[in-house]
Amino acid sequence: MTTNASQPSDIPIETVVQDVSVRDTFISETSIQETSLAEQLSEHAIVHHTRPLIENLPDAGFAKPHIDALASLLDDITGISAHSDLGHTLGMNLKSGVALSPVQAAKCLTELMRTHSFIYAVARAVKDLLERKGQVEIVYAGTGPYGLLLLPLLACLKDSRIQATLIDIHEENVQAVRAVVSHLNIASNIRSIEQEDATCWTPPSGRKFDIVLSETMNWMLNNEPQVMIFSHLVQYLRDEHSTLIPQKVVMDACLYNAAESNQFRMGKRKEPPQESRLGVVGCLDREAAGTIANGDRTMLNARITIPDPLPPDQTTLKFRTEIQIYQDFWLRDGQCSLNTPMCFGQSDFHPGDVVSLSYIYGESTETTPGYDIRFPPRKKVIDEPVSDQEVGELGIIHLKRLWHKLRLQREGKLTGDDAKNEWNRDLLLMDLLHLGLQDCLSWIFQEASTFSQFEQWVLDKNGGQISRERIKEINTAMSGGPERRSKGQEKRGYLSPEQHIFWEENGFLVVENVLDRDQCQKTVDLIYRFLDKTQDNPESWYQDHPSQQNIMVQLFQDPILEMNRRSLKAQRVFFDLWQSENLRFSTDRVGFNPPETSQYKFPGTRLHWDLDFSCPLTFGTQGLFYLTDVAENQGAFRCVPGFHHRLRDWLKDLPLQADPNLQDLSALPVRHVAAPAGSLVVWHQFLPHGSSPNTAATPRIVQYFNMLSVNRQAMT
Repeated sequence: MTTNASQPSDIPIETVVQDVSVRDTFISETSIQETSLAEQLSEHAIVHHTRPLIENLPDAGFAKPHIDALASLLDDITGISAHSDLGHTLGMNLKSGVALSPVQAAKCLTELMRTHSFIYAVARAVKDLLERKGQVEIVYAGTGPYGLLLLPLLACLKDSRIQATLIDIHEENVQAVRAVVSHLNIASNIRSIEQEDATCWTPPSGRKFDIVLSETMNWMLNNEPQVMIFSHLVQYLRDEHSTLIPQKVVMDACLYNAAESNQFRMGKRKEPPQESRLGVVGCLDREAAGTIANGDRTMLNARITIPDPLPPDQTTLKFRTEIQIYQDFWLRDGQCSLNTPMCFGQSDFHPGDVVSLSYIYGESTETTPGYDIRFPPRKKVIDEPVSDQEVGELGIIHLKRLWHKLRLQREGKLTGDDAKNEWNRDLLLMDLLHLGLQDCLSWIFQEASTFSQFEQWVLDKNGGQISRERIKEINTAMSGGPERRSKGQEKRGYLSPEQHIFWEENGFLVVENVLDRDQCQKTVDLIYRFLDKTQDNPESWYQDHPSQQNIMVQLFQDPILEMNRRSLKAQRVFFDLWQSENLRFSTDRVGFNPPETSQYKFPGTRLHWDLDFSCPLTFGTQGLFYLTDVAENQGAFRCVPGFHHRLRDWLKDLPLQADPNLQDLSALPVRHVAAPAGSLVVWHQFLPHGSSPNTAATPRIVQYFNMLSVNRQAMT
């Protein structure tokens, strides 16, 4: 199913492209010479893939092959890739907001509806203004490295009546844009390319513009400098027929049913849920930009009243951002990251509340723009979760407390300390019951309104029964019982002295032949079946599946996966590294990382840690099984060897309150870990790590696996 960006207008743009004669008319009206569209377009590959985007209504499925091709072509021209690791790049903090880094800006191209909608609407605006005025003067503020919203269009039109001034604050973007202009042979359309801050840039004396184009925004106009750019450049619009693009950024509020909305998004509900609109919060358009420029900083402020009583079952407050790019062409709620909603649960508001929203303007590098949202002050109602020893029909201690805590958290009635202090204990119980973390949390939050429902779900996830002996073992572990040795466990000493030395120096280890190849193949077959893909049909590797999130697959329970987790060889590796046998194995998901193609690029994460840096740093491991042979270029696991020795000192050197996972790690030496199928890769949790792009011929398939201490106090 595809989604259009707007409803048809009175003069639909489809009429421009229904047949060859009409297409010829479209271009002839925007060109000095009366020539056909085919004659007007150059042979550039960029033109070849831009032309369909300006001729067809915005549609994500239609746009994908063309946008993927543009990403590859512009990467070749500029050397800046939309698929680069974000760890290689940082934005720039300005007084007016955050200027995205070149790579961050490049990544915007990969949002299909966003890119297609803007390119299409800008083309329509240029056409309309050429018809009205005979020439068009454009200032494009915040071009990023590609000048994506305008330069490919100029290459398509080759019309000297269109003149553009290009502005970006990053030197790297300016150099990249110069390369694009040169490659497309459109220098005659460019007045200047300037490295300037668009919020204070002054054009040459007397120059006015027909279009002020800037897409430097985020949802709810947070963080980025869109407001300050428009409020400064609006003074340079030529006349009443000139326009900002986008023409409007509208933020409003509504109440809706979040659970029904999730069901609709996941395909479990045919019709979208009803929403009750509460009113407009703010609207950034030409009038508002001018008023802000004249010193009125209240234009984007608002007060929203929560109805009393609430509409039936609508207990979530949502602030939406919708963007009128040009005339009838909009980006609506949920169509791209710019339309990401800001949501609040019923714990944040009561019927009859008046919610105040004040827009904070970016006027120093210490303050980023965005809304300050204030709910009426009230004493927070806090409920105590049930006792750890209160049990249900299964007789498992802490299970009801886990369920109750998460339900209280959902309602905003749980203290942060209650949630944080017992998190390791919660994880222990989920692992002992073989419950996937995300699976369990989602079920409790969205489905399990009663504890009996949750217990039944736990039972179903364990094959319909949990033996009394196993329940006794779980309760003993949850009670902090004495260390025990399970049947078949071996004494420590599995790893060789050389392996211990390698682990100590590097913080990671590869142990081959932990799983045999037959077991690996059974697991691979399971994953292909689960994803409705086949090994001998590469096209199937790229088909969407509701349980696949990027390269992560939400498959937790199966006897085959359970057999892998119970591998004695794998357990003995962890016993040696932890110097303890009092461990439990995690119930984690699997991973499917297919090869990159011209139309599919690696969507995985940059180098990162899976640590809570607000807590004391303690020893811990992470790991995975390679289920296929993995070469270094086959999406191999990567890490920074030896960083476990320097993490604490590195953290001390960070600015106060800086997020370690947002730092530029590109200078760190990275190792890509190749190994045959059946290998266990285990690493110290202090290592920055991640997956990598797969440039080989077949998918990298893994099962994530770890063992953790049963004791409440972890090793330091």
